[in-house]
Amino acid sequence: MCLLKAWHTARVRWSRLFADIDAQAEAAERADRAAESAELRRIELSRVALAERLAGAVGSVVTVSVAGADALTGDLTQSGADWLLLSSSTGSETLVPIGAVLSVTGLPAASGPPADEIDRRLGLGALLRRLARDRAAVRVVMRSGAVCTGTIDRVGADFLDLAEHPADQPRRAPGVQRVRTIAFAAIGLVRPA
Repeated sequence: MCLLKAWHTARVRWSRLFADIDAQAEAAERADRAAESAELRRIELSRVALAERLAGAVGSVVTVSVAGADALTGDLTQSGADWLLLSSSTGSETLVPIGAVLSVTGLPAASGPPADEIDRRLGLGALLRRLARDRAAVRVVMRSGAVCTGTIDRVGADFLDLAEHPADQPRRAPGVQRVRTIAFAAIGLVRPA
């Protein structure tokens, strides 16, 4: 009888040992999968450009620090390959080239896919051409902090010609003080005058 009891006790110890080994193996496997998953997320994130991150955050309220201007807070209403559009609480809109962005706060931790692929294909030049077509007075804040006001006359591949005139006057030849050619790389932001 003692031998049978000893054998049963030993069997219980063996099954506990095997259960413990199985549990350790499963825990190690889960840890490996978690580490691998985290590494895949890091690799995936390393391929995301700021434009893509912004596109996934459309609809969020963000604060954007821009070279040459004060920080802007507003709704991120649209974004494209090299630009973003902020709408303030007063309804005014500001076009910001992504190249002028120093930092952004308020972006969601996980950004989803862009809502509108059409916007993603439109470059800064296409938007500036629309402004030129509308003939509306704009204020261009340069990355240096200089401010130019006028009407966009022409838009090239990487520059615009701004007919400078007072914001409260329409673009008329006698009112144009000068035509300034501005490289896209120098633009901090563009907003209605």
